[in-house]
Amino acid sequence: MALTLTLLTSKADCDKVLDELTDLKSDLEYKQISLTRSRENAADRASDIEATLASSEAEVDSLASIIAVLPEGTTKTEMENRKVKAEYKR
Repeated sequence: MALTLTLLTSKADCDKVLDELTDLKSDLEYKQISLTRSRENAADRASDIEATLASSEAEVDSLASIIAVLPEGTTKTEMENRKVKAEYKR
């Protein structure tokens, strides 16, 4: 913001401009804090999502290995259903 000092002819003019600039500075500081918090929250959410995805993939892999050795029956069907639910979590 370019200011022309020749337009400031009195102390009141200077005070008015200083007040406006102080308000602008406060607004910009608030926006900066807000953006910093948003970025930190996004990073936290990304970490949570990655952890959940890794957990879901491990669950699917373990269920697949269990299903492979089970004989046909209700237990195998239940495990297959759990595997499908776990796959939807991904």
